[in-house]
Amino acid sequence: MQNGLRQLLSHFNDKEAHIFYHFNDNDLYLNNVMTFISIGIKKGYHILVIENERNIIHINSRLMKEFSEEECSKVHIINNFDFYYANNSFDPKVIYDHFIKSIAPFLDDHSMVWTWGLVEWGEESEIIPKIKEYEQNLDKFIKGKDIISVCAYDVQRTPEQLKDILMTCHCAMLTDDRIFLPQSKS
Repeated sequence: MQNGLRQLLSHFNDKEAHIFYHFNDNDLYLNNVMTFISIGIKKGYHILVIENERNIIHINSRLMKEFSEEECSKVHIINNFDFYYANNSFDPKVIYDHFIKSIAPFLDDHSMVWTWGLVEWGEESEIIPKIKEYEQNLDKFIKGKDIISVCAYDVQRTPEQLKDILMTCHCAMLTDDRIFLPQSKS
């Protein structure tokens, strides 16, 4: 649902948004990453992309074909294994601090920044409370900063319990074919 991502970005109109992207189709996923990057670049924003090595190769290839060197300089790609396992385990505090340090130069420069992270983990036990802690902290940080942050999770790897938690930590959810926005509170 490439248009779904466009609709979500338009809905939030450059204001803060913490979006849970629960994907199944990897080709559609990669197209959505590129849509996100393209929209951000056209707005002159910095884009922080946290991705796995396999997808980084694909993204870099498309970036070089579709954008100028100057436009590509706005895209900052970090390997997600290095990002999420900086101290050899999925430590929510370390990951959160790494996130803040990664975007601080843009915020300090009063530049707009969007982030996209593919969240992956190994066979670590007790991962659900760790992801919950990280996502809740990230959600608090994003509020009031006009950052759009997409957190992507593969359907095949996301237990139902984690999906339910992620739906409460994000202001919207995107799947391959649907958009879920919170009900307005009256």
